[in-house]
Amino acid sequence: MSDHDEGDVHACNCGATFDTLDELKDHAKENHPDAYEEKFGDEE
Repeated sequence: MSDHDEGDVHACNCGATFDTLDELKDHAKENHPDAYEEKFGDEE
C-alpha cells in the first residue's frame, strides 16, 4: 500500500524536504557530502 500523500516525505537535516529518496540523496551529495557519506556511502 503506497498511496502517495504528505506523510511520505524525505526530509534533510537542514530542513529541506523531497518527494523521493533519490532527490534527497542528490541534495545531500551536493550540499552535505560528509553526512551523505555517513548515511549512504556504504551502499554500492
